[in-house]
Amino acid sequence: MKFTKLLIGLLAVILVLVVLFRLTGGKTKISPLGSKPEITSVPHTSVIPTQAPGLMFLAASKSSLKVGEKVKVTVNLYAEKKSVSGSDAIVKFDPAVLKADSTVETGDYFRQYPLKAVDNSKGIARVTAFLPAKEEPMTEMKVLLGITFTALKAGDTTVTIEFVPGTTNRSSIVESKTSRNLLGTVKEVRLTINP
Repeated sequence: MKFTKLLIGLLAVILVLVVLFRLTGGKTKISPLGSKPEITSVPHTSVIPTQAPGLMFLAASKSSLKVGEKVKVTVNLYAEKKSVSGSDAIVKFDPAVLKADSTVETGDYFRQYPLKAVDNSKGIARVTAFLPAKEEPMTEMKVLLGITFTALKAGDTTVTIEFVPGTTNRSSIVESKTSRNLLGTVKEVRLTINP
C-alpha cells in the first residue's frame, strides 16, 4: 500500500515537471532541492534584492504568539506591469519551532495549482501555480498561497523563501512569453513565540 502511494506521488511529480517543461518551452532547468533548511537570526526587514523587477514576500497575521497558537503566513507576489504565466514558491521554516497545516490555501490569481506540498519533517512547503485568471499585466500585489502554522516551542524564528537570482528551479515569478524569472526581491517574516 505504501509503495503504491509512493509510486502515485512520484508519477504526479513527474507529470507536473513535464507540464512545466512544456509550458516554459524547455527553458526551465530542474534540479533537486538542497538539504535541511538553515534557520538563522535575520532582522525582520531583511530583503534580498537583485535587478529583476518581481517581488515575493511573506506576511504574517501576527508577529508574536504563544506556544500552541496558530499564525497564518501568506506568500504574496508582485511584478509591476508585467504579464505573469506562473509562479513557484518554496517556503522554509524550522520544524522544531513551527508545524504547518497539511492543507495549503491557494490565492485566486492563478487557476491551476498542480503542486501543493508540505513536509513538516524537513520544514518546507512547495507550491507551483500557473494560468492566471486574467491575462493582463499586474497592477497590484497578489496572494499566491497561505500556510497556517502552529507554534511548537518558544523562541524567535524566521520563515523564508528559497530563492536563487536568475534561476527558474527555485521560487520564481515567470513572465509570460519569455519564461524569464522576474523574481528579484524576497522578504521573509520573523516570528516571536512566547511560552
